Amino acid sequence: MGDGNSDEIEEELVIGLARVSWEKVDVSFHSSKLRFAAHSIIQVKDHYMHSEGADVIQHMIDHLLV
Repeated sequence: MGDGNSDEIEEELVIGLARVSWEKVDVSFHSSKLRFAAHSIIQVKDHYMHSEGADVIQHMIDHLLV
């Protein structure tokens, strides 16, 4: 995949995401030692290191509309 094709796909993804209605939820990890790794914490990539994000995942499960 060349850079041009990658850019086109990225642009299509951005346009598609912009069409989705989103509810913004602020998440704070100010007291976390890993606060600069917020995306990894939210995803609970490693349960031992990122367990603080489990509440975020539970919130998503509780409020997921199918």
